[in-house]
Amino acid sequence: SSDRLTVDDVRYFAVKVYGQIKVLCVGKNSSYLSLALNPEINENAADLSSPISGLVSEYVFLPVICKPEELENMPFEEFDIVIISDIDGISSSILKRLRNLVTNGKELILFVSEGYNEGYNEIDLFPARLGELLTFENPIKIGFFEQEHPIFRNIFNTQHFSGENAPLFYKAYRLEKSENVEIIARFNNNIPAILERDIGRGKVFLFNTYVSDLSWSNFVLKPIFLPLLHQTSIYAISEEENSIDEINLQVGTTFSGYYEDYASNFATIKNISMNSESKSSNSSVVVGNNGVLKYELIQFPGIYEIEIKGKDR
Repeated sequence: SSDRLTVDDVRYFAVKVYGQIKVLCVGKNSSYLSLALNPEINENAADLSSPISGLVSEYVFLPVICKPEELENMPFEEFDIVIISDIDGISSSILKRLRNLVTNGKELILFVSEGYNEGYNEIDLFPARLGELLTFENPIKIGFFEQEHPIFRNIFNTQHFSGENAPLFYKAYRLEKSENVEIIARFNNNIPAILERDIGRGKVFLFNTYVSDLSWSNFVLKPIFLPLLHQTSIYAISEEENSIDEINLQVGTTFSGYYEDYASNFATIKNISMNSESKSSNSSVVVGNNGVLKYELIQFPGIYEIEIKGKDR
């Protein structure tokens, strides 16, 4: 019930709403990736003949299928995630575009194949250099994974990777990981299985298996494939600069946010939930040269709006 202190009668809080995550699935046969992400989108509805802005689905992921020969003219900037599976090779120019995509905050998920050439090692994009292709007479399994990593936490246990229904791997590359790369899963012969690398504001994941070739592994046929693909895809999207904990604040505390693209620009901040009688005037704050915005005037509860105008937007 209400009392004489009406200011605390309403509580405000922020939650993450992802909307639809646009995913580009690149490969000679990537329909299985599209179906794993969104069973409503069939191959005909998700190809490049349908503008991505016109696709509608109730699922979080909105996949679009792209053949390797169509990659050269692909507008990468329209997608949140690019997944590359079975391809024979990628030109240096496309690799550079992919690196720029990741640097600007998008995610790249790579599955190896036998078509990888030296161009992959020449561009500073992969989490590891590809070495010798190894074949195992006795299939191997994933023997170690970082259980507290967000793509595994609270979902997977050791039985999923080493039990009777775990995926079997018959081939893998010997890898030489790059600097500042985290190996988040290894095969039981200690070869890296899944690697993660931060580049700029984005992430690159490398799976050391040719996922669409059953002579490499039966990973795609196992129950863990779909949830692991989903967890990996949504992980980087949720790793935004300003987390939920950082934007759910109490009156009297300071908001600190990171807006690298708007360094040195003015930001207008206002409480949009206050009624007209008690609305405070807008505050103007300069984003620091390092991209950090600090606002120390949180005097009233409510939802605050931040508007930053850059030179071109």
